[in-house]
Amino acid sequence: MGLYDWDGQLAVTEEELEQWYQLEVDMVESGALPNPSVIVEHHNVTPDQTLFGTGQAAMSFGYSNQLTPYTAALGDDEVSMVLPPTETDNPGVAVLPSQFWAINAGSSEPQAAAMLMDFILNDERAAEILKDDRGLPFNAEMLEVVEPLLDPVNAEAAAYIQSVLEQGVVAPPQPAGGAEMNSLSQRIESDILFNRQSVEDGVAEWLSYMESALQAG
Repeated sequence: MGLYDWDGQLAVTEEELEQWYQLEVDMVESGALPNPSVIVEHHNVTPDQTLFGTGQAAMSFGYSNQLTPYTAALGDDEVSMVLPPTETDNPGVAVLPSQFWAINAGSSEPQAAAMLMDFILNDERAAEILKDDRGLPFNAEMLEVVEPLLDPVNAEAAAYIQSVLEQGVVAPPQPAGGAEMNSLSQRIESDILFNRQSVEDGVAEWLSYMESALQAG
């Protein structure tokens, strides 16, 4: 289960959040992660400025469409994308489209709009034109059409997407009210790592804020 369910409500539990933040605290204390000031400093940098992108970290979490800038930043160093290791049936990754298509409910031509969307998403001719310009297609059949047309780096990203489609989960779109989740999570992380807040209090604040944001959204 991801952060949200298909009804636009929180799906993550208090226990899961506490485990996540406590894991980070433990990794900082053990030296597996850098000190908090370095972590916070790199919260919102571009791929080429991250610790991984500058060759100062052996691994990092990232989106599949960031493989190209990481590869460009690291030059001759080989960059590979792999599913996180796990002892469960779920590697903990989700399919997150780079963008969503929607039809205005008040459209005067809903049928034509639906036909256009169907063409863009499900027609091989469109796939051959668009390739990965708007992100790799998550329609498995269209991904098979696009993959042979890609350069080696983006072909590797496409192969990774295939593995996620087979072993991961499809996540629901971010609901209204979820836009501040990343900045909230980083603020709570900073407070916890700098001992301004306990893990339990930080998680309680996270849940309270997000529940209110989703209700308002």
